[in-house]
Amino acid sequence: MSSLMYLIVMAIVFLKIKRISRFYVFFLATEYFYILGLGVYPLLLSVGVFDIHYDYGAYSNILDVSFLTPIHIIFCGIGAFLGAYSISLSGYFSSRFVQIAKLLYLSPLFILSCLCFFVFIPFFLLVIKFGFAELITSASLRRSGAFDFSEGLGGLSFFIKFITLGLFMVVVYPYYLLEGRNLFKVSFLIVTVGLIVYMVTASRFALFQSFVLLFLLYWSYNFRRFGVNFLAIFMTFLVLFILIYGKVFVSAVGAYISEGEWIELTYSFDFSSLMMHFGHLFYSIDAGVRNFSIAGPYIAKDILLSPLGVLPSGVFEKFGLSDFSYQFLDKESRSACVNTSNLGVEGQCYVPPYYTGISAYAFPVLGGFVFAYFRFLMYFSIARAWARLEFKSEGFKYIPLLLIFFFFIEQLMLFIPNSISLMIFFALITLVSRFFISTLRA
Repeated sequence: MSSLMYLIVMAIVFLKIKRISRFYVFFLATEYFYILGLGVYPLLLSVGVFDIHYDYGAYSNILDVSFLTPIHIIFCGIGAFLGAYSISLSGYFSSRFVQIAKLLYLSPLFILSCLCFFVFIPFFLLVIKFGFAELITSASLRRSGAFDFSEGLGGLSFFIKFITLGLFMVVVYPYYLLEGRNLFKVSFLIVTVGLIVYMVTASRFALFQSFVLLFLLYWSYNFRRFGVNFLAIFMTFLVLFILIYGKVFVSAVGAYISEGEWIELTYSFDFSSLMMHFGHLFYSIDAGVRNFSIAGPYIAKDILLSPLGVLPSGVFEKFGLSDFSYQFLDKESRSACVNTSNLGVEGQCYVPPYYTGISAYAFPVLGGFVFAYFRFLMYFSIARAWARLEFKSEGFKYIPLLLIFFFFIEQLMLFIPNSISLMIFFALITLVSRFFISTLRA
């Protein structure tokens, strides 16, 4: 019942945000992950469509799940609903977002140019120094948190941070859609950058951000055209391919480049495996509830240190401050490692808890309400700010800054150290750019 209630709340919230502005595309592109993980997956699990995932040794059947876990999901739904319907507060914050966007205004062309510089220069330098094959074959290892797999490549996480910033190039796309010029060039550039980021990070998020989100935005403005809806069929198959093979395909490409032959994509598809891409959210909440019952409120050390990740790890190492770099922490201090261990998988670190799990580690039930309330209040504040700007003369040029605010909040709430340090880095670059532009104009 908790998952069904959560799905109903998400449907209501989505329809409400869709009536406000086309920001609903970004909402859907972000929240689908939680809708499937907290709504669809537990519902199908409860009716016996599939069993508890065999890797999670802490669970033998669904009865091992704490009674507080579905209650936590219910309170996440309640928090989301009340956050969406806090009309006065969202109106206040939307006004503030508009004011800040105008104060920090950076032209879409400037944002696009800077992000291109941050992507292509480091990428070409890394390819020249290490070779394309080694760079992409090490992507999966770097993503898992291993930094000792290859001499030299282990210290590249800071430079990869520059390249990853390119994913946020999509913030300028609504501007070019509304302006109606250079749309094909900008689309091609965003897709190219997405492929580069995917090759060096093995992150399916890069493909969703550059292909799927781009298409959804275009569709939202052109859904009455038959050809666009026909293309949606192709995009559906692309989404499924990304979900199933997104993590292993980059390894196959690397093997082909280095060895001259394709490796077989051995991923065995079944519906249960597909849904487990999202179902770990459900188990992570339960892991947080269990951890809280034993040790009380808990936030892993790597999350607390992640803002310092704006500095290269080599700086900490050089000055004997390795304890202040989340990259040098042992597994007992990493949120993903702790969470994976609590699920019954020893020695692995591949299941981050995300905000829904972190809220259970911090404070079950009430934590879910507070985190969801804040998240959805921000969503609706940005959606209303978008609506204020879209149809005003020249107002849509400020939408890219609104989307930077959105990604900043959303990525911070992943509670993944790499994402937190990346967004702090992105915010600093944005503020420094604004400062220099203001200085030059003065």
